[in-house]
Amino acid sequence: MVQAGNGYETLMSKRDDDLLKQIRDKFRLGSDADEPQRKRETLSRKMYALEQWEKSVSDSRDSQPAIVVGQTSIPGTPARPCLVLDMLREPVHQIVNQERESDLAVELVAADDFGGLEAPIDPAEIELREGLVRRIQRESESASARTWAFLNTAIGGRGYYAINTRYAEGKTFDQEVYCRRIYDQSGVVLDPAHEEPDGSDAAWGFTFTVMSYDAYKAEYPRAKDAKNSLLTCDKSQWERLGEQAPGWFTFEGEEKYVRVADHWYIDYTSRNLCELPDGSVEWEDALPEGVKPKDTRAVIKKSVKFCKIDGCQILEETDWPSPFIPIIKIVGNEIPPYDGHRCVDGIVNKSAIESQRGRNYMGSRIAEEFGLATISPLMVEEGTIENYEALYSQANTRAFAWLPYRRTNLEGQPGTPPYRPDKSVNVGQMAQGMQIFMESVQTSTNVSNPQMGKPSRFSETWRGTAALIDQGERGTSNYMDNLARSVRYEGRIMDSLLYPIYGRRKGRMTRIVKGDGEAETVMIGRPFTMQDNGQGQQMPVPAPEGATGQTEGVREYALTEHAKSNVAIKVTKGYDTRRQEESAVMGEMVTQNPQMLSVIGDLFFGAQDWPGAKEAKERLKVMLDPKILAMLEQQQGGQNPIPPMALQQMQQMQQQLQQVTQAATQMQQELQTKQYQVQSDERIAMAKLETEKAIAEAKLENERLIAGAKMDAEERRELARQEAEVSKQRAEHLQEINAMAVEAALTPEPAQEQV
Repeated sequence: MVQAGNGYETLMSKRDDDLLKQIRDKFRLGSDADEPQRKRETLSRKMYALEQWEKSVSDSRDSQPAIVVGQTSIPGTPARPCLVLDMLREPVHQIVNQERESDLAVELVAADDFGGLEAPIDPAEIELREGLVRRIQRESESASARTWAFLNTAIGGRGYYAINTRYAEGKTFDQEVYCRRIYDQSGVVLDPAHEEPDGSDAAWGFTFTVMSYDAYKAEYPRAKDAKNSLLTCDKSQWERLGEQAPGWFTFEGEEKYVRVADHWYIDYTSRNLCELPDGSVEWEDALPEGVKPKDTRAVIKKSVKFCKIDGCQILEETDWPSPFIPIIKIVGNEIPPYDGHRCVDGIVNKSAIESQRGRNYMGSRIAEEFGLATISPLMVEEGTIENYEALYSQANTRAFAWLPYRRTNLEGQPGTPPYRPDKSVNVGQMAQGMQIFMESVQTSTNVSNPQMGKPSRFSETWRGTAALIDQGERGTSNYMDNLARSVRYEGRIMDSLLYPIYGRRKGRMTRIVKGDGEAETVMIGRPFTMQDNGQGQQMPVPAPEGATGQTEGVREYALTEHAKSNVAIKVTKGYDTRRQEESAVMGEMVTQNPQMLSVIGDLFFGAQDWPGAKEAKERLKVMLDPKILAMLEQQQGGQNPIPPMALQQMQQMQQQLQQVTQAATQMQQELQTKQYQVQSDERIAMAKLETEKAIAEAKLENERLIAGAKMDAEERRELARQEAEVSKQRAEHLQEINAMAVEAALTPEPAQEQV
């Protein structure tokens, strides 16, 4: 029994103490069994986080300070390069982006075999269940939780996410189902005896987190409707708890931390089922006295329990309303066990890690040789540089025109001139080594160059590139297959939670998401009608007393407790993309055969996204084939029947439409038959028009020239007339001047008067 305090105050009952001991033993068992896999995943995550150098190797390449050994001083050395030339992230992103682009849809269908269970589920309930599952997946950000788990799967080979329940917002006790992302993927411990890749057969599981003491006190002031005794523990009591429950209570400096875990486990009960002589079956404990069964078999009933613990006490405990452990596992590459341990890996596997490290080593070596390489030291014989030591000490940093040296050494013998040893680097071999490691990384990850948008020397055509891409996708298709299996398990869990969470309270209003992606509010467990809420929105209201789903305008959705359905997973494109493809395909069909408008016209316009498309859809329904209208009316369960007169008018309009369509088709055939003749007539008409145009242009040009000539002649005559007129006026003016001069000459001057 875990105790605390100097007085050994008991924090739990005897029953709780036994249960906690079992829980801690299971947790330790699962953690120990999972430790080798956890170490591999941690290394893969470090490589993905670009911490790709082993600590011992990177430490050996750190800078070294100057030291003195005896009377010899050894200078310090700078740090050697530790480059990270990563090739692992891009393959991981390629796999994860495939998951992001896919739209995994859960489809529910009635069970294939029922045995002694309930009858087949009503189609309306299937519609409701699918709508609720779509809504849960949309509103709870299940795509985010799934993508995060899938990212860890692509990196290390395994990922987890969970399905939980919580109270809905507002003043209510209604709950809702949601998909929970598990941020710390190492905070999951699953039954090591499970065999299914999605973990659906696990007998128990944990999701846990480590909380600071302050956060723990704020979130859990009570434990099982009683005061939380852990809140009064001092440091010595905390240490005692840590000794008795290792790993659950820890210190970091003076800060206290506690592990809080959500634990699900299956409780098994056995009951004997008997077959009676008449072929009927009954439970053994319900048989009348004196009745002897023909055969008996044990039936194991499983129920899931939930509790939240902190290592020394149970904080919460309840029955889980689903027969499944709600921890969903995604695996990458499963490796058959060979040493008794479970092993999976992902893109960043052992082979890829070693190849990536080799590439880093080679790249760092090249950088060291060319970027940080020191100049070779001068080799000198003792005595040959005597008195010139200052010059030679700067020879590596300054360019001297010449360096003097002595011809004799210390013994007076002829000395060897100073020289530098040859230090050549074979760059080709290093580059070849890097290429080998790069190809090894690609082989280990199964992601080729064409998949990453890079050219490949193995392909010169688009067909070859497409073949390489297809080959690469097949090499990684197991990831998406395993994800689809896990999403199927997710759908089974959600389907099993619908009745206990959404179906117990009659008349609960909730929103569902229909197959076309539109949301709708419905009422569960009671007949209802849709009415305007005064804001232009249709909302469900209870139907009048006695009304059922068979009454006109009344709808009814219900969830049955023991309904059994099969869960199918479809890997499809997003709704918007599917709608665009649907519109394109139907548009092509209508173009090739206009008569298809009377069959799929309403669907074609319903798939459009332009203003007025819905109005066009409703109007075109009137023009549909009467057989199609009858089928739609039958599918709606006889609701809104078409009056006979209106149906007769619609049939007449349909016949008229068919006649017009036939006439248009006949005209089209005649046009195709006369195509060559029409083309010939068109060419003749065009040639005639071109000739007439040329004649008209020549005629216009001739008339323009004649008019120009006439204008020139008239201008010259007018100019001559004007010149003659001017000459005449000048002559008359000269005559007047001459007459005046003669008259002045003949007239005598008058006598001057005497003063």
